[in-house]
Amino acid sequence: MLLTKTNILSGTIPTISVGSSSDDAENITDQDFSLNYTSSSKTSMTIEFGATAEITYMALAGLIIAGDGSGTSSVTLYDDTSLINTALLKRNHCVVIPFEARSFTNLKIVLANPTADTEISIAYVSAGTTLTVPNDGETAGYTRHWLNRQIKTKATTSNLAAPVTVLRKPIAIKGTLSIPNMLASFSQEDYQDFLDFAIDELFFIIEDETKFESSYCCFEMIPKPPKAHSQTRSLNNVAFSFKVFNGL
Repeated sequence: MLLTKTNILSGTIPTISVGSSSDDAENITDQDFSLNYTSSSKTSMTIEFGATAEITYMALAGLIIAGDGSGTSSVTLYDDTSLINTALLKRNHCVVIPFEARSFTNLKIVLANPTADTEISIAYVSAGTTLTVPNDGETAGYTRHWLNRQIKTKATTSNLAAPVTVLRKPIAIKGTLSIPNMLASFSQEDYQDFLDFAIDELFFIIEDETKFESSYCCFEMIPKPPKAHSQTRSLNNVAFSFKVFNGL
């Protein structure tokens, strides 16, 4: 499990080299999800950010790209013309693509929907460095938020209690990540750096680094007080709560 802890694209205005439209390109790096960028092409869109400092991830949220759900839609990351990796999507998941630390000569993202049956759109892109959660990440019972659909429903029924109309509304998923038995040095250094970023900024979690869609965008993070381990002062238990946008 990885947590994103920096975002070097904040305030950056990318270039839309394929699929350029009348939308503002700065929407793509704005944390306001009411803003987005819709491609003029239904098959592809290319976003270029130019040269970057050394980073270890690229993340996207608010994607509309899945098309007919055949799994042929894709998010591909390039360093100019060099392929870094590709995520194939059946649904409009958030996507995090992690990689070994590197600087980019031109950070380029290509969105593709071969079925051309929907307008390609993106709300948010970030890139930066990550924090690896020690001890294999989440503990037993952790909710797989990237697979979840949290919906509030209200039904109107007939005199026979049969459904007449049903209203469904997506609501923000609530999550909690507990990280027990952490070295005191982790909670005093790396974890504090993460908190400095995540309290004020959107951050991403990717649960499985080999499944780029096992990701979600997190907000309203509230840290819980670190607690001393019951048997040794060299370990602490840390946890935080947050809300989730997974794109589904």
